[in-house]
Amino acid sequence: MAVALTRILFFSKTNDLFLYQHISDGTRHRIGQQPSLLDYVFTDEDNVIDDVQFSTPLGKSDHVRIELSYIQGQQVNEGSCVKFNYWKEDYADIKKELRTIDGQSNFNIKKWTSLGRISVA
Repeated sequence: MAVALTRILFFSKTNDLFLYQHISDGTRHRIGQQPSLLDYVFTDEDNVIDDVQFSTPLGKSDHVRIELSYIQGQQVNEGSCVKFNYWKEDYADIKKELRTIDGQSNFNIKKWTSLGRISVA
């Protein structure tokens, strides 16, 4: 039970930190047993690991060698990236405008309630 809880806490933390796990195949192979995924490569960006390959183990190890390409220094074209200037928005005016909307007539409350149940589940 403690091992299962540790696994859950570990992967829950990686999700909380928005980490990407790049290894998807088994990395430990023993004769007569199902391969296990015991080796991980985590990054904070999805597209920085490319071309993951599994090679024969070194020596008597039952863990495969993991070879991968790490993409660094990727140039981002600033002109093609849309950036919003949220701090320049007039939030007082937005709140004032929102207060004038009659929520009962403009929105279907049942749809929003059911959507809330779906997203929480």
